[in-house]
Amino acid sequence: MLKTILYFLFLFDALFIQAQSEMVRSLQQHVRFLAADSLKGRATGSKEEAVVNQYLIQNLRRAKNVSMLHWRYSFTKEKQVYNSEMVGCFVNNKSKKTILISAHVDHIGWGSNLSLSHKNNEVHNGADDNASGVALVLELQKLLVLENLGVNVLFVFYSGHELGLFGSEYLVNNLSKKWKNILLTLNFDMVGRMDKELQKVFVSSSDSLKGKFNSAFTQCNLIEADDQRLLSLDCSHFHKRGIPSATFSTGMHNDYHKTSDDEKYINYQGMEILLNAIHTWLMVNYKTDN
Repeated sequence: MLKTILYFLFLFDALFIQAQSEMVRSLQQHVRFLAADSLKGRATGSKEEAVVNQYLIQNLRRAKNVSMLHWRYSFTKEKQVYNSEMVGCFVNNKSKKTILISAHVDHIGWGSNLSLSHKNNEVHNGADDNASGVALVLELQKLLVLENLGVNVLFVFYSGHELGLFGSEYLVNNLSKKWKNILLTLNFDMVGRMDKELQKVFVSSSDSLKGKFNSAFTQCNLIEADDQRLLSLDCSHFHKRGIPSATFSTGMHNDYHKTSDDEKYINYQGMEILLNAIHTWLMVNYKTDN
């Protein structure tokens, strides 16, 4: 009997490890695609941004309860008009409330005046900023479409972030009534550089969410970050409207807005830890047996 129990425990562990490895491989696939030289830094309104959006659409179509979303909008920055697009999806769990989960797609292209690198005329791939956030949200969507949640989930991939949070500003001003009440927003920006020893994750959140995530983050060191980060990222538009908001990051680093923000430095095991923690938190708080 003992041998039988040990056998099944071993089999379970093996299957768990395999599943975890598949998640890491999927995260790596997304980041490598998004941070490839061929996408030329994913500049807002570029042809490469359109290529990214098609990639997102292909990955988001996973279940019957998923409705694809597509926005076209324009904005002016320093007398230049930008025509951009954003994609996302709505997971309809027939609830009166919706959670918004987001990450920004765009980066700074060839750098220009946004670059902190001496080589500001070369491709800035933005592996951590923010291919990592996009990859995490894609994999979270893959998990959540299979769950019977008691809330709807709206997934959005913003553009226009680097130029001034224009995509998220457009969305908050054009929320659809079919999404019902937005219960809260969770945003992921630069989540690919978790320190392998300290395993820090930083969260900046509205007062109503402070301290609410701690119980799910048992595999890493969750740190309440300065509120200024909340006000400087895409969820700020929702926070200012009184919608509870939280943004997650594994921290700043010396490659921020430089040509050296490349895929080879991404800690995929760290991304997996964060992804599992968020998934656990959502299951504990919003899973339903109906």
